Amino acid sequence: MPLPFKEYLVIVQDKPNSFDKRMEVRDQHLGNVKSVVKAQGPGNGPMTSGGGIAHDKDQNLCGSMLTIEAESKEKVIEILKQDVYYTSGVWDVDNAQIFAVIFSKSTVVQKLIGPKWRFSRNSNGKLNLAEVLLVNFLQHSSRSIYTIG
Repeated sequence: MPLPFKEYLVIVQDKPNSFDKRMEVRDQHLGNVKSVVKAQGPGNGPMTSGGGIAHDKDQNLCGSMLTIEAESKEKVIEILKQDVYYTSGVWDVDNAQIFAVIFSKSTVVQKLIGPKWRFSRNSNGKLNLAEVLLVNFLQHSSRSIYTIG
């Protein structure tokens, strides 16, 4: 049975030794993303949210997390391959992890991220990554009606 809608969570690592190239084309990447958001409105382009992934040891960026609306996994790959991070040799799209995601607007999810909900922190004081990804996705998803108070 086909999914009722297609939204994908993408984890794409950078190729080895591509940090300098990432920094070189970063402004172009961000400018392209901003122009799509400005033209189509927040959450209305194919890329609905995203951010860099950093190494724990040195906090250098080593990949990206994105949410993308598309008709298929193949279309997601096509979208990724249009980004300057791919065309300049930064992203390793061939090994990207791409997951179809369906969020239910159930009472459990509504309670989880209701107005009194806050991020939790681990013993080192860092935010829980799963919570950050979930909230980022829900805040930017065009199918989402949730707000964080």
